[in-house]
Amino acid sequence: MHVLILEAGIMRRLGIGVVMESYSKSLMPGWCDGTVGYHIDNGKVFDGIRIGKETKGYAMAFRGDLIRCTVMFKDETKNQRYESTGPSCIHT
Repeated sequence: MHVLILEAGIMRRLGIGVVMESYSKSLMPGWCDGTVGYHIDNGKVFDGIRIGKETKGYAMAFRGDLIRCTVMFKDETKNQRYESTGPSCIHT
């Protein structure tokens, strides 16, 4: 998924991530268990368990930035499900 930030406003509240279909549109991705998200206002990755992991390098995004978020999956587990290793979010 790619997102081009056309306008960010003063607060710059934007999150990109992976959530379930029933996830509330009023919540940022990564605030609840089972979701992951990158928040441009502070450049942190949230995964529902931690309060925000620091990212490597300069990670905050601004108007005109193109950001991408992908989820990398581990190998199959014993019960044939896949586990996420978390998002890899990049902005250029």
